[in-house]
Amino acid sequence: LFLSYTMAGFIGLGMGTLIAALMAVVRGGRRVMRVAIPGLLAGLLLAGGAGALAYRHMPPKQQARVQKVLHFQDPYAKERELHWRTAYEIFREAPLLGRGYGNFRMVSLKKMAAEWYLQSPQRRQGLFAPAYAHNEYLQVLSGLGIVGGVLFFTLLAASLALAVRLYWRGPETAWRHVGLAIVVGYLAFLFQNFFGVTFRQTGPVTLFWAVDERSWRPPPRPADRVRRGPWGHLAGAKGRRWSQERRSGRRRRGRGRSANCISGG
Repeated sequence: LFLSYTMAGFIGLGMGTLIAALMAVVRGGRRVMRVAIPGLLAGLLLAGGAGALAYRHMPPKQQARVQKVLHFQDPYAKERELHWRTAYEIFREAPLLGRGYGNFRMVSLKKMAAEWYLQSPQRRQGLFAPAYAHNEYLQVLSGLGIVGGVLFFTLLAASLALAVRLYWRGPETAWRHVGLAIVVGYLAFLFQNFFGVTFRQTGPVTLFWAVDERSWRPPPRPADRVRRGPWGHLAGAKGRRWSQERRSGRRRRGRGRSANCISGG
């Protein structure tokens, strides 16, 4: 996250963690608050110290960017606003089906070329062209329209709902922890994409859909058989009892082999 030099990632992580912490407090009540509040304060102190240390090792260009953000100045506000406005105009022209997936680059350049190259002479020299809308949701609407947008947003909402359900109604504590971690990651990713298009970057989106697959698989239900938790450990009272019996059986067999060795010697 630090090496990406993107403030959207930090914003997403902060918002996701905050909402997940509120969920944990609502579900656990005062018992969780006694742990969550000190943990949150300790996390903020640790993050502040790590941020101050990381700032010293940033390139000067990134340090200047951080200073602008700390003074509530967005260094890319004009560029981002231009992309958002253009994506919205494209969506208004073809609201039902959009202009086609991946066509934002070609359609947007005709609309924003004059203002785009006027903002920075370096773009004109390097013939840089706008590739993305700096907002995944506007990009989806401009490319796929309302039809594709509804399908995309429905998938995201269903995945988030399943992750919340896993946390809220998980059969074991370990499963609830997994559900809460998925909620944090989901929300961080979704908030980040208000300022970027991480869904179009292979590494992050592959991890996102891999985690999404875990939330769609239901956890095992309590039963009379030996069950395993999300990390492969034995779960439930029967599983723990079976594990204890197995360990005690190994001890007895070990003592028997030791006795045989002594008598044989």
